[in-house]
Amino acid sequence: MHNKSAHPTAGNVFLWILAFIPAVDGLYVRQELHPMALSQNGKFSYGESQIDIRVEIADYANRNGYPATHFADAVCSCGHRSFKLLIDDTEGAAVRECSSCKERHPIGDSSDYLADASLEECECPCGSEDFEMTAGVALYNDSEDVRWIYIGCRCPKCGLTACYGDWKNEYEGYQKLLAKIWRAEQVETRNPHQPLCFHGFP
Repeated sequence: MHNKSAHPTAGNVFLWILAFIPAVDGLYVRQELHPMALSQNGKFSYGESQIDIRVEIADYANRNGYPATHFADAVCSCGHRSFKLLIDDTEGAAVRECSSCKERHPIGDSSDYLADASLEECECPCGSEDFEMTAGVALYNDSEDVRWIYIGCRCPKCGLTACYGDWKNEYEGYQKLLAKIWRAEQVETRNPHQPLCFHGFP
């Protein structure tokens, strides 16, 4: 990967996933899925779907000391879910470019820091530059304000899943920040002391 900020995970990660699936009339039903497993090949982890990015972020964030408790997937306004990633985690800025319509969108509050950023385009070791993308945040204790942000990616071509960047972020109100990743109603949350759970919001 061109970007030095990709952080591989050591060992396999197994977590039970609870999903809330939209049903009729906008209601949500609970469905228990199979345990998710990130397979290991050398120093890199590999996932089977975008949901595995949350597992990777959660594992990395726990080791980083700031557990990620809220997540949001990146989806373009055109509906596409694959992006190129340009990032400067020293300055705290990242931009995603839709692989379909080529629209660029600053991730989170990155637009506030782009003027001083030196963005690097990320590339998977397999050579692909397209990624599924998920952001996770850690909060201050007893607060809804953001303390740390994580940018995780999965290569649809080979499945490599990694945290490509993370930095201190003091945004007031995690829901507003994650809404800048994509639609606010798709923000997901979990208790860091419980199995990884994902919640849909009607």
